[in-house]
Amino acid sequence: MVLRKLIVHNFIKSFIKIEKRSSVVIFKYSLTTMVGPSLHVSQPEVLVDEKVRVTVTGLRRHQKVTLLSTQVENNKNFASCGHFVADDHGSVDTFVHESHGGTYSGLQPMGLFTSTREPFGTSRLLKLDVTTPYDVTLSIHDDHREFAPLAREYMLSHSALAETSLKRWYMRPGVKKIIVDEDGIYGALLLPPGEGPFPGIVDVFGMAGGIMDYRAALLASHGFAAFSLAYIAYKDLPKKPEDLDVKYFLRGVEWLAGQSVVARGGVGMIGHCVGGSLCMTTSTLSPHVKVLVSTNGNPFMMLPQDIYIDDIAVRGTKFDVRKCTFTDEGVIQRDAFKEYNLKEHILPIWRRDIKTLIVVGEEDLCVDPLWQHDLEAAIPGDKKKNFRFVYYPGAGHLIEPPYSPLCKASYNKILGVTHLWGGEEEHHLPAQEDAWREILMFLNTHMTPKSQL
Repeated sequence: MVLRKLIVHNFIKSFIKIEKRSSVVIFKYSLTTMVGPSLHVSQPEVLVDEKVRVTVTGLRRHQKVTLLSTQVENNKNFASCGHFVADDHGSVDTFVHESHGGTYSGLQPMGLFTSTREPFGTSRLLKLDVTTPYDVTLSIHDDHREFAPLAREYMLSHSALAETSLKRWYMRPGVKKIIVDEDGIYGALLLPPGEGPFPGIVDVFGMAGGIMDYRAALLASHGFAAFSLAYIAYKDLPKKPEDLDVKYFLRGVEWLAGQSVVARGGVGMIGHCVGGSLCMTTSTLSPHVKVLVSTNGNPFMMLPQDIYIDDIAVRGTKFDVRKCTFTDEGVIQRDAFKEYNLKEHILPIWRRDIKTLIVVGEEDLCVDPLWQHDLEAAIPGDKKKNFRFVYYPGAGHLIEPPYSPLCKASYNKILGVTHLWGGEEEHHLPAQEDAWREILMFLNTHMTPKSQL
């Protein structure tokens, strides 16, 4: 009987603290296990290129749990999950503990974000409205749960051991977005906080159509006046690639260089895929372009017309669908320009001493990486100092801002086909993180020095 009373007394003392103030007895409950699991993020609002630490406390020692991430974008559900085992203290830390399954495995601190996908479809996670964040809900669930059934169950019931929310932005607070519709030039101008002037850069995406401004928004968040130039399938712009004209891109560069919020001394250009080729072409002709960045861009003309660059004739090219490889998953198009000839087609972008960064995914199924090696070999010795080539083995075509999921295939509404982009997660995801560091460092080094703004 005495032993039983002692056990009960010690049990109560373990979670009830008794204080006496005058004649009042105050009971304070302090046992953490009565509270249950708790889910935390290192910051509730971040830029998409910033890391987020996710931690769980209050679990049982060595408890198996599933950490689930869900969000809605473009009226579609996206999710990811990781399987964890709590440590001796009943905690999980995504920066310390490995995932044992789910949508990713191993020690990947940002795995919940890089493995985000549509659980019931194949849509690509894409930010079409940069004025809104990715609204992410994180939840913790008992045991190791299968991904799709858990995502479906949670989206219907919102039942979880604990949950919290997170906002991931492309636009830092204070960044302004201005839709441009001026003298036949279209796009979106993203401006950093403050009055400026700011280093200016023209951003040209691949052939997706409309305005694609999420990279421009992120560049503005890092201090650049970034102009996302629309060039196809928008208002009265051409609907087909063969109707594009290099003069439009020259006018777009001239427009940005003339803005009062843009620092004098020239602007930069950054382009991806066809956009990279268009930036290369424009930079060889425009006196305003001082810095060039291309990610998996074709180093030759992607326009049908021939052009003259000083005394050099550069032949236009045409897409030959017969040379594509068609699979059940999609189209491999990197052989569509088999007639490409180094001497007749390569763009002499070294002619104007533009500081140039070329980013290459060596498992690209859309643009042949060998063309980038050809470009590097063609640069005269005295001009090589202006170039930096960064090659990423195992990386595919869509080298996005860091912590974006790898997209291996997606539908192109302009060409009406599903493209295979290539890349393996274990190589592609680190490449995206490293490439973004390279791009920001390159732009900050070679754009107008901040001291002169």
